[in-house]
Amino acid sequence: MFSRRWDPGIWESQLLGNVGEVKNGEGTRKRLKISVPHFDNSALIKTFSKTLLGRCMNPEEQEMKALISNLPKIWKLEEKVVGTDLGFGKFQFDF
Repeated sequence: MFSRRWDPGIWESQLLGNVGEVKNGEGTRKRLKISVPHFDNSALIKTFSKTLLGRCMNPEEQEMKALISNLPKIWKLEEKVVGTDLGFGKFQFDF
């Protein structure tokens, strides 16, 4: 696949490169078609129905560990929520 780590600042089109034809000096990209077989995702929806995803807006000044441990206390849900550091300044809370 790719030899370097995923960078959230890289767009998918940059990873794919120039795909398509050139018309009038402008590049047009062919759309990639992806077929996904139909499956029953109702269990997934139910599992993640009470999930909060977020991003730390100032990661240089705010520690992710402190954020994950203190937010449930502020919400008064210490025993009812689990926080996870997803990396790249993002977090997830499952209620």
